[in-house]
Amino acid sequence: MKKRRGTPSYNSIVTGVFAVLLCASSAQAENNTNSNAAALGPLAKLAAANVLVKPVPAKTVTGKVVDSKGEALIGVSIAEQGTTKGVVTDADGNYSISVEGNNSILVFTYIGYETQSQTVGARTVINVTLQNKSSNLEEVVVTALGIKRESKKLGYAATTANVEEIQQNRTTNVMSSLEGKVAGLNISPPAAGPGSSTRIRLRGQAAFNGATNSPLIVVNGLPMDQGEQSVGPNNTTDRGDALQQINQDDIESFTVLKGSTAAALYGSRAANGAIIITTKSGAKNTKFGVEFTSNFAADQVLDYNRYQMIYGNGVWDATKLSGRKPASQGESVTYGAQTWGAKYDGSPVTYFDGSTGTYSPNPNRITEYYRTGTSFNNALALSGGNASTSFRLSYSNQDAKGISPVNDYHKKIANLGLNSKITEKLTLTFNLNYTNEVNNNPPQVGFQGAGAPNFLYRMSPAIPLRLFRDSAVNPATLSEAQTSGFQTTLLNPYYSNPRQFLVRKADRFLSTTTARYDFFKFLYLQGRVAFDYNSALNEGNTPHGVGASNLLQNGTGPAYSGSYNVNTNWQRNMNYDFLLGTNNQRFGDFSAELTLGGNIRDDRGSGVRASTANGLIVKDLYSIENGVQKNVNYDFNRQQVNSLYGVADFGYKSFLYLTITDRVDWFSVLTPPSFIISNPKNSVNYPSVSGSFVFSELLPNVKWLNYGKLRASYARTGSAGGINNFSSQLGYSLNANPFTANGYSYTLGNFNANYPNPFVTPFDVIEKEIGLEVKTLNSRLNFDVAVYHKSSQNQILNTPLSAASGFTTRPVNIGNLRNKGIEVLIDGTPIKTANFTWNTSMNAAYNESLVLKLADGQTTQVVNAFNANGNEFLGKLSYVVGMAMNQLQSPTYLRNAAGQILVTKDGALLATKYDVNFGQADPKWTGGWNNTFRYKRLSLLVHIDYKFGGKMFSSTALNGLRQGLTQASLVGREGGVKFPGIIYDPTGGPGGTPGPTNGTNNADRAVGVVPSTFYADYRTLQIADPFVFKSDFVKLRNITVSYDFSDMLKNVKYIKGISVSAFVRNVAILHKDVPDIDPEAMASTGDSRLGYEQSTIPTTRTFGLNLNVKF
Repeated sequence: MKKRRGTPSYNSIVTGVFAVLLCASSAQAENNTNSNAAALGPLAKLAAANVLVKPVPAKTVTGKVVDSKGEALIGVSIAEQGTTKGVVTDADGNYSISVEGNNSILVFTYIGYETQSQTVGARTVINVTLQNKSSNLEEVVVTALGIKRESKKLGYAATTANVEEIQQNRTTNVMSSLEGKVAGLNISPPAAGPGSSTRIRLRGQAAFNGATNSPLIVVNGLPMDQGEQSVGPNNTTDRGDALQQINQDDIESFTVLKGSTAAALYGSRAANGAIIITTKSGAKNTKFGVEFTSNFAADQVLDYNRYQMIYGNGVWDATKLSGRKPASQGESVTYGAQTWGAKYDGSPVTYFDGSTGTYSPNPNRITEYYRTGTSFNNALALSGGNASTSFRLSYSNQDAKGISPVNDYHKKIANLGLNSKITEKLTLTFNLNYTNEVNNNPPQVGFQGAGAPNFLYRMSPAIPLRLFRDSAVNPATLSEAQTSGFQTTLLNPYYSNPRQFLVRKADRFLSTTTARYDFFKFLYLQGRVAFDYNSALNEGNTPHGVGASNLLQNGTGPAYSGSYNVNTNWQRNMNYDFLLGTNNQRFGDFSAELTLGGNIRDDRGSGVRASTANGLIVKDLYSIENGVQKNVNYDFNRQQVNSLYGVADFGYKSFLYLTITDRVDWFSVLTPPSFIISNPKNSVNYPSVSGSFVFSELLPNVKWLNYGKLRASYARTGSAGGINNFSSQLGYSLNANPFTANGYSYTLGNFNANYPNPFVTPFDVIEKEIGLEVKTLNSRLNFDVAVYHKSSQNQILNTPLSAASGFTTRPVNIGNLRNKGIEVLIDGTPIKTANFTWNTSMNAAYNESLVLKLADGQTTQVVNAFNANGNEFLGKLSYVVGMAMNQLQSPTYLRNAAGQILVTKDGALLATKYDVNFGQADPKWTGGWNNTFRYKRLSLLVHIDYKFGGKMFSSTALNGLRQGLTQASLVGREGGVKFPGIIYDPTGGPGGTPGPTNGTNNADRAVGVVPSTFYADYRTLQIADPFVFKSDFVKLRNITVSYDFSDMLKNVKYIKGISVSAFVRNVAILHKDVPDIDPEAMASTGDSRLGYEQSTIPTTRTFGLNLNVKF
């Protein structure tokens, strides 16, 4: 049976006076029950005057208090109206109270629920079901710095996620379970296996590449960066992020602060909003309890591949103007990889290893190679509490096997929460979270030659996979790891998998200790010390014989190929903060609440990276000492930010509220003012103002309107992302390998090519927001709309310098961009009966970005050239002034003035000498539709989410065309490719005049171009048109069925509750544009690789079971 934390229990009633006053205070705070307070007021005066009331023969009433789901409510206040008597419910929701007689009235009050009165009559047992309040008037939200505020007072958008749904729809990374459930929250999980990171963006991308764009993560008051370590130029595996180190079962509340105003108290870390997570610490006045949770999930590989299965591998036959199959083992070695042969006919064929088989396709390569992934997660929690102290101790263990045959992932999390009221004035809270992760052989994705995906999506299906398994056992038949004479970039995974290791081990400690002292009812002082320490070891090798450059070396080269690398790093973040504040004070119709505080954040870290180069001395011995060349690098960082801040909350009656905040951050990495350099400043001011107008309070006679609020806010926040120790000061690094000359060895130092700038400062984000919240028809139909405008100014860009300076770039505050959009949430309860309820919620968000300014004289800045750094694809990701962020660029077909595509006199493609924009990589629209159906204890949840308006480059489409695999490659199989373009010969005839074929339609030519030659030109010329697709999708994301057996266990002594749920995740794609892949199958969550798909593992459909037992 699920328990809820209650209001403070009034266990020590010294006199009747205190009991009356406490009950009256509770009733007033719970539901503004002025009538009850008025009724109790005269009795309080009588008690204060020591007026004794003659006792009346009493009777005892017992019962149980539950919520609308039948779950026990702990700490509900029960008072006998007109007397000093009062009790609270125990851990099981039970109570017992002695009343005056049959005419007595019991008043039940509880925060967040409607107050209920019951006349005793002849009854001795009164069971009560309390209903949730029908408005936001009393809803409490955890905001910045952990300050709890009533929702009606907030002048900005804040969403509290449904923790129960997060726990039921379990994922390795907690954020993945929120896809499409919060308006404006854009979540993009990569196709990179268990333990991978998740891209999180709120209201678009606030910064250019180089600065963090993830929202700030705050766990129990400890701010920490998301720390995405996704696939990038120097990393072919995803190394996860901070949120995967949180156990879903430990979460008590999860709040998304969307805008800058909501997170303004975090200053230079507030540019992207914040996610506030509070973990459980038990409940007071509860018996010792044990909770066991077990989860099993199976990941089924989804193969969206629809390659052509008509033509097999082989070579073009110029006499027949069509393909033919390999005629010998030699031709299979030479031409076997690409699928440019004859039609499949089932006839005998000789494979590359000399064996024979039938000339027929294998359409199930993806599901044959990958396995069903599994995940087991078990958690045990102990909790309890008395009148002054509560605790919760939990331990969870996850063991997962990815769909990649050699990938396994292990995670252990221990969490402790303590809350103790030491004295009437002093309260201590302690939270500790420890995470240990081990990820063995995460899949290599996103690059040419990186692991199995590149092999499976490019190798001809005419070759059985068993041949590669056999050749891996006897690698001599395949020249070590090469796939015979095929392209050397097609690495045989059956060879590399058992020989290659990639290991990531990580440990993280999160600790928060908070002490609060209440000097008076209106004044308190809070101090907090928070500690975040994480360390990681990454180790890997490249086996002998893997890759074109790692074949057996001869001559003067090293004896054996192969490499080894290892790096270790640690990062420690200390946070010290204090708050001196007043509780809400009323002055007639006015109220005020003031808070002052300060923070010291001290970040330190270091790392050691070591690797070998040019081969190994001893074959298959993986150590740094065994390297022919040894590269060792050490780096460290340290920075500190000191802050002061304040909050002033004002209210008028119960409908008008104003909040003003201000924060000043001082940065150690910025240049302080001095006599030499007077212009710089090392401090930045971050103010905000917000207000709310609860207009429903002025319309009490509008019966259909339960709650209505207008809100507006303005804030200036910022980000110091991209600024480090050497942004304003010159630094250097030492070369680990000495330079030898004239018989001497010299240690060389290297300067960073980016020249430091003492005037650089964090960039600013100015955001304005207005919103409307409405609840109608007893909260059966509700709306929440927000409109925002976010301007990011003076962003740090590395501007070019003359090569004569000895440097290439210099950081300058110069870039500007803008995001604006709208967020809409509609939720309601279309059907509500005694036994059946249908709750539905729809959200949509539209974001429009615009690049306003880059460096002086610069209109385009290339973020990433996809045809470089080991990539197989073409095109670029760029910022373009006057256009949306993250433009996909590449050359296009050369056209004439009439827009017709031009080809050469030989029928080959022609490309522009410049790039064109194909669209933005980010989606413009995101959203979802959530439905929950409940019948008694049975519930069904169905969730759909979508994204629209973005574009993507697909290297699967490009390479599939080049290799003869896709449906598009069927054009030209018989007679050659006769591309429908206009022939253009710039050299022409004698004297350079236009040739005789100019202006004719290439489709009319007698003989077409050899298909393999024609389609290869797309990459050579970088023409992207056929490989640009909409990244739109609509997905049936989740279906969850759950049942609570608690009612059946009322007579079971030691079991308080059992619930079971089953779920399916990634049920179906209802709409998509890109062929052969899932549009979410991106390799990286990094901002530098948006809109780029290549060599990812398949996405999966997950089937799962959850069991929760409470003792």
